[in-house]
Amino acid sequence: MAQTATRRKTKPSAAQAQAPATASAPVRVAIAGGGIAGMSAALRLAQRGYAVTLYEEKPWLGGNLASQRDPQSGTFHDVYPHMFSNFYVNFWDIVENELGLKRSRDADTDFEARDSFVFLDRTEGYRALRNASDLKALWQDVTSGVGQLSPLDLYLYLYSMLDLLAHRFHVRGLIELSLNGYVRSRPCVTEPAARMHDAIVMFIWSIHSAGTSAQSYQNFYRHTFGNVQPLLWLLRGSLQQKVIEPLERRLVQLGVKVHKQASVQRVVIDGTRVGAIELHRTEYDERRQRVVVTERKLRPDAFDQLVLAVPPHALGYLADRGQPQRRLTVLDPKLAHAGKRLPAEPIAVLDVYFKKKLAGIPRENIAVTDSDCYFSIIDISQLWPEIEKEGITALTLAASDYWALPSDDDRENAHHMIRELARYVSGFDPGRGWGDPHCDIDWRRSHFRSNKDDVIFVNQVGSWEYRPETHDGRIENLYFAGDFCRNRVDMATVEAAVTSGINAAAALQRNAPNGRGGAAAAPIEVRVPPMVGDAAICALKLLMMPSAYLAKAWLTAGDASAKLTGRDAAADVAQDLTTLARLPYEYAADAIETVGALCEGVFADRAAPTTPAPGTDSA
Repeated sequence: MAQTATRRKTKPSAAQAQAPATASAPVRVAIAGGGIAGMSAALRLAQRGYAVTLYEEKPWLGGNLASQRDPQSGTFHDVYPHMFSNFYVNFWDIVENELGLKRSRDADTDFEARDSFVFLDRTEGYRALRNASDLKALWQDVTSGVGQLSPLDLYLYLYSMLDLLAHRFHVRGLIELSLNGYVRSRPCVTEPAARMHDAIVMFIWSIHSAGTSAQSYQNFYRHTFGNVQPLLWLLRGSLQQKVIEPLERRLVQLGVKVHKQASVQRVVIDGTRVGAIELHRTEYDERRQRVVVTERKLRPDAFDQLVLAVPPHALGYLADRGQPQRRLTVLDPKLAHAGKRLPAEPIAVLDVYFKKKLAGIPRENIAVTDSDCYFSIIDISQLWPEIEKEGITALTLAASDYWALPSDDDRENAHHMIRELARYVSGFDPGRGWGDPHCDIDWRRSHFRSNKDDVIFVNQVGSWEYRPETHDGRIENLYFAGDFCRNRVDMATVEAAVTSGINAAAALQRNAPNGRGGAAAAPIEVRVPPMVGDAAICALKLLMMPSAYLAKAWLTAGDASAKLTGRDAAADVAQDLTTLARLPYEYAADAIETVGALCEGVFADRAAPTTPAPGTDSA
């Protein structure tokens, strides 16, 4: 919902919400936002016979899951490089059962399995961190030297993840713990282990652990734990060709009307319902890579129900638009906070194509541990078959800390990332600037995106209070979708976005059953992945607890011994001795608390229903 054009004051369009659907007429649904959340909602509703119209402000669908095709070189550039986990059950349901894509460890499938991350350090080189699903992998992890951590520090890092999973958070909202605050409050965490948590969350979600919600991070790992064979999947090709275009074709086959370059600029309240929307045509500024809203107004299709599948800043913008008594905030004042209290960050992405093959780059996702902008690397020339055949190297670099880049000029930032890459990966000439013909980079195919117009929601401490429910009934015919909405997955991921879209479709179906009825009106199901129960997590923590406390005692004693010759030795050693003296009491308290949680978990697991009710989803 870019606001870059100057607009004249105009009256809202006439109400489109007319008489409700009859037994022979389908319920009409308007969906604003053609990202994966809006497309998921449109798919499930259209399959039940709803008359769906989808509006998207860009010239393409997909949102943060989209790709852009360079008209000169024909190369596809994904907006973001995505990693897909096993617990993405609603996403897999769509891409496998609706689009026919395949995932397996075979070489000719659409998704490739990956079992480890690789960390790159200038002095230590490549070090792998595998999924610790068996004792062999656990031993490899603790001896890997990732992040220059000692084996005991890495063991405590892995244990602290289990400790987080076993913890029971009782309060959500404004009173929340940050991940950094929680981790550093635990008796078995060392400073290197805490820094490792910060690096991981910064690489993946572009937010430091001091700002990350510990509850959201725990929720993400609850879904991941037990679903780590393999650790993740990568798409063998561009998102546009493999996922978004086939999904768009499927929607059109089902009768969905898709309007691109159409932006909802106003939502008008009529009593306790949405009565109308105001629609504007948009243009895409290729040079600035952003949408510009024009003065040209479009006529929306008539609708009975509205789904807003737009990002937080756009929702906040819509909430305050229009006449004071007909704004969204009249019925739901909290919507005004969406654009201000639900933060989002850009992750700059650079696709850099080389004129030759670079040696020694692993297939795995690479995180550069001491880069200034927390950048990561994926070698797509070892992933996309069409590039692999060319015999060159093509890398996707992502700078998770966009604001660490040195300039407002995209080309300067892009070449800064290339120079950073050259500090870690040898064998190529980066040139003296973007476009330098006397170097090893194919500038015609390389492409930089700041993504300031495609930001990612970050799960900041305290944001839960302002995240909207799918449908709370205040506005009868309005529903919300997007990974920032409250949903079971919680942490901003593709699965959270898909789940939120299906949640919106399921809630709409319950409140406005389709007039066509029949088999197509089967309840919309929100799938829930299998998860390890609380009792099993607590039992595993109790099993590892003695060794974790012994490791912390050993490291603390070693620190005290090393400080004896320091300048402030007395104070530093006294602090370490105090820590050592507290450990037996903290161990006893932790063990008692964990045993209590284990007992509660046993009864909770026995009482829990084996299958969720259709269309239900809980955060």
